[in-house]
Amino acid sequence: MLKRLPNNLTVLDELRPVLIELSDLALCASLFEDAFKYYQEEFQDGVAYTPDTQAEVSGGGFSLLHVLVLADLYNSLGQYQRAVDTIRRGCRWLQGRASQRFWDVCEDDREYDSREVLRGEGELQPGSYPLDVNARHRLAVARIKMGDIEEGMVCLCADADYTT
Repeated sequence: MLKRLPNNLTVLDELRPVLIELSDLALCASLFEDAFKYYQEEFQDGVAYTPDTQAEVSGGGFSLLHVLVLADLYNSLGQYQRAVDTIRRGCRWLQGRASQRFWDVCEDDREYDSREVLRGEGELQPGSYPLDVNARHRLAVARIKMGDIEEGMVCLCADADYTT
């Protein structure tokens, strides 16, 4: 089935629990990564429209849930930087901001930082873009597992009232 429809999300959604049960997380991640790349290339602005009703379909069908699945797979495989990149780029793409690649040069997650943070002169200021709580959680897990405890705590506490 995958040979004929390699990026079919219905097939991938049905195959995912089987591959997880078989502990073949690497294959599962590879299939979802290929689909993610396909949908990003096919729907570069992060939006598609149904042919009959012209209703907007975020990500052409590759939804936030699929981004979270891929991030979870990377976190489970110990590929924490890939999980961070998937969350940051995937959410940006789904928000229709895929062209804002300049955020990729930031080592932290200031793109989604809702705090007022003073940065040095000439540094990119926080973007304050929204980030789903589930995506924020996966981002925090990856950051903490990478040893970046401070940035992980910023992710976890982003919606809380605190000072640094």
